[in-house]
Parts: sequence; C-alpha cells; structure tokens
Amino acid sequence: MKFKNIEKINQILNDPQIDIIYILTAKVNEVVNLQNITIFTVDDGETTIQLVKYSPGQPAYPELKKGYSATFSFKKSIHQNRVQGQIADITEITEPKEDSNKSKANPIDPSIFLSNDWEKLNPMLEKIATKIKNAIETKTPIIISHHGDCDGYCSALLIEKPILKLLKERQPDLKFINNYYTRNASKTPYYDIGDATKDISSWKSNSSRTDNKDPLIIILDNGSTEEDILAIKKVQLFGAEVVVVDHHDPGTLDECNKSGVCNLVSEHANPYLVGLNKEFSTSMLALKLAHLISPKIAHDIFTATLGGVADKCKGDAIKEFIKQSGKSKDYFRKLGKLVSLEIFFTKYAYGELPLFHLLSSDSNKRDELMQLSQTQLDLWDSEIKTMLAHYAIDTEWGKFAITVIDGEKLTLWNDYFSIGKLTSISHGIKEDTFPERKQITLTTSDSMIVYRVNQNEKLFDGNKLVSFLKEKIPHARISGGGHDVAGSIKFVPASKQQVLEQIKDFISFL
Repeated sequence: MKFKNIEKINQILNDPQIDIIYILTAKVNEVVNLQNITIFTVDDGETTIQLVKYSPGQPAYPELKKGYSATFSFKKSIHQNRVQGQIADITEITEPKEDSNKSKANPIDPSIFLSNDWEKLNPMLEKIATKIKNAIETKTPIIISHHGDCDGYCSALLIEKPILKLLKERQPDLKFINNYYTRNASKTPYYDIGDATKDISSWKSNSSRTDNKDPLIIILDNGSTEEDILAIKKVQLFGAEVVVVDHHDPGTLDECNKSGVCNLVSEHANPYLVGLNKEFSTSMLALKLAHLISPKIAHDIFTATLGGVADKCKGDAIKEFIKQSGKSKDYFRKLGKLVSLEIFFTKYAYGELPLFHLLSSDSNKRDELMQLSQTQLDLWDSEIKTMLAHYAIDTEWGKFAITVIDGEKLTLWNDYFSIGKLTSISHGIKEDTFPERKQITLTTSDSMIVYRVNQNEKLFDGNKLVSFLKEKIPHARISGGGHDVAGSIKFVPASKQQVLEQIKDFISFL
C-alpha cells in the first residue's frame, strides 16, 4: 500500500491511482455519529470531503470535535456517485486556537450575584439548573417557550447557549440537535393554549420518528399567572414536565408563599415568591441560571442588561448590571426600542436573524443595524407624537392624571405602532414632562384596554383592577393583567363602555 501526502482535497478527486492511503491535514466542519459509523466532514480551506470510520457500538475518535484540526490517513472510495474517504487513522488532533481579534461576551464579575436579593433567588434557580442538566444527561428533549418581547428573547438566548453547549459535549452521538432542543416565541404575554398545542404537536410528531422521551418545557418571561395554568395543565396531560422562570406577579400566595403555578409545575423561580418584584427582569434571572448550568462559558451580561432596561427594572441590581455592561442606560433604552421594532419585522421567524445581532454584545453588526434603523424610527416617533398631541384626551380621575387614547381610530392595520406601543410612547412623554405627577395612560380598542402607570406608584395595581372588573361586570368576560403598573385587559366589545366606567370608578376611589 502506497502513502501520499496531499495539501488539497482536489488532488485526489481526479487521481487515477488506486490502493493509495492519502494523508491530509484539515479542519473538522461537522461530526455525525450513526449506528455503526462516524462521519467527519473536513475542510482544507477550499473544498470539503466526508471521511468515514466504521466503529460499531461507539463513536470513533470522540476526542475529535467540530472546529478541531487533525491529520487524516484515508483511502478514496465512491459512495452514491460522490468521492469520500475510508479512514485508516487520525493523528495530531489539535484544538482550535482562540481568535484574539474576535469580540467576546462580557465576562461576569461574580460579585454581581452576592447581594441579599440574589441569596433569596438562588435556591429557586439552582433547582431549575439541576432539572435542565439532568434533562441533558438523560437525552430528555428541551423546549423553551418564551415571551416574544425584548426581555423574553434575551432570556431565551441566554439559556440557549449553555444548553446547546452541554448537549454537544454530553451527547456527541446526537445526529440532529433539533430533535432534542426547540425554542418558540409566544406572541401573548402568557403561555396560552395555542402555545401548548403547538408544543404538543411538535414533540409528539418528533417522538413518533425518534422514540424520544416526553420533554422538559422551560417557560421564560411567561408562566406565572392564572392565565398560564390551563395551557400548562394541557402539556402536562400529554407527559411534559414544566419549569417556569418569570418576573410577573403570580397573584395571591398561600401560607407557604406558593402560588397556584408553584403547586402545578416542577419548579417556579419568580422574585415575587421571595418578597421582591420590579427589581429583576427574567433576563437578569436567566443570566444567573445560565451561569449555574455551565459556569465555564462566558455569559453575556450585555444581553441580560438589555432585557432589564427594556422591561424598566428599578433598583440596585439593574444599576450594577448597567455598570458591568460597559454601556449607558440611555444606550440600552434606544437599543430596546430598536429590538422591539426588529421583533415586529421578524414575525417569529427562525434561523439566523438580524434580531440576534442586536441582542448580543459580540456582534460586529449591532451598531450598524442601530444606525440603519434609528433614522426611520425617529421619523415615525415624530409622527406618532404629533398625532398623540392632537388626539389624546387628558383628564383627571381622583388623585390621578389620566390620558385616554382611542386606539381603534389611531392605529393602522398591521402597523408596528399597536395600541401597546401608543400607550408606552404617550406615557413616556407624560412622565418626562411631569415627573412628579401620578399618571395613568389608557389606550382602548373595541375589546381591549392597555394601561401604563408610573413605575413607583403604590396605589394602583392592574391585577387588582382585573379582579374588580370581573366582580362588577361578570358578563363582560374580563381577562388579562400583567405587571401591577403595565398590562392589558380584555373584554367583549358590547361591554366596552361599562368597562371604562368601572375603571374610572376604581381609579377615582384609590
């Protein structure tokens, strides 16, 4: 048998010689482990070729991973009219070198998690981290369902990174990672029946092909409220285990500080369960959770800070996050607005998205994307502010200054500036202009009212308002809520005037 050193894959493609062992040094682009063979797709910088090693019962050369380089000795063969190689030996395996010019995620200073508040949160997050790591070790599929807003996407991407890394490390024989990991964005601010049905359909069709176990579902930035319970029960009925990481008010707690969701799911992490509330976003919790899942990788405090600022978190925790991120609060506010716009254009698509470049600190396209979109967003903002100044109605109910916006008449079909966006913009203007005033902004449609209240307001609670309306107008099919100072209320269109009158009474007597 002859041996021949080559530098390029093209040298063997038209080589008429037979019974030659070629020796090639190349980089591994992909490793696929099938039942009795391992396939390495290698790259010489110009061309790729598949090199195959017969290895019954176990992966061949498990130490050789994607991104590594090695010297391959192989014999040329033809499979399905394509040239491939039958591996004789692999030597000189080297790990990829760090690219000193590549931007990295901002490292975490461990002191950021040393406050009394984090001491309260850690036990809940540690239990969920253990659940996730156990799922990875036992090849239990993982489904992340997250709210489709800035905080929700930031949370999901922070958790996704260590999950995928551990999946690839602990289960190198997995051929299709997508059979074991899925991430879905939820349009509604709660885990609804549609989300549950989609998840059930996805994993049941997958398990019928792969014989996979029922999944662990991680609900992020949703999952804590009464509105989530029906959907959670539905996925549990079909075999899923559920954990929740959220920062929304879970409602009344029992004598053990447990909510209705706590008594339903395997684990529930939420600041409200330990006496905290607006200080933390889900993305801030997700940063700690990601660190607990895999402390060895660089987790991105930039992404967690973006989610926290976008969700208007207050307190020492977010101040420390902003400090360590290396950016200003104003930078994150502007970026949060652009992320919201990009989410609207994304329409819950998958794959490589411009959105992800905005969310990550190690993207070299983020600032360019911001510049690209900012001019157009500034123009639209100016138009919206002019419209609101003309059409919004200002009044007073009791101790509060009230702004009422007719969203039915001031929104365009399929436009980014929904009734929620109008509420946020109008309320921001009022807060900046009259910072000491007790301000409530209400935007109406035919079957919904979106509310915003000053962040430090103690008297108003949107969830208590929902309970009040349910009692006063039982025929209106009232639902909704959210944060105590920001959320939405749904009702049947016929009851709209009654709903507005009862909201006025509720606020007037606060």
